[in-house]
Amino acid sequence: MDIIRSRLDQPLDLNALASEIGIAPHYLSRRVSNETGLTLLRHLRRMRIDRACEWLASGRYNVTETALEVGYQSMSHFSKAFREETGSKPPDWLKNKKLGV
Repeated sequence: MDIIRSRLDQPLDLNALASEIGIAPHYLSRRVSNETGLTLLRHLRRMRIDRACEWLASGRYNVTETALEVGYQSMSHFSKAFREETGSKPPDWLKNKKLGV
């Protein structure tokens, strides 16, 4: 999982990733699913949004910068993924975080 985590800002290429690790793509997908209970793409999205939450909470990046840093080229895709993972839009999540909600 560290190799995936280190490349959150890059598009996922399952075949290249599996080749680099030295296993078949379907085995990599199954292994991630068995370890996390999520599909590889869903796990990747969760890791990206977790990282986004860390960066937003730290004040290190604004919402747009955070989206780009975790691999989203579209703010609408980032906002949708963020809302699906956290239940809030990024600005609302950040406001609640600052208020301690």
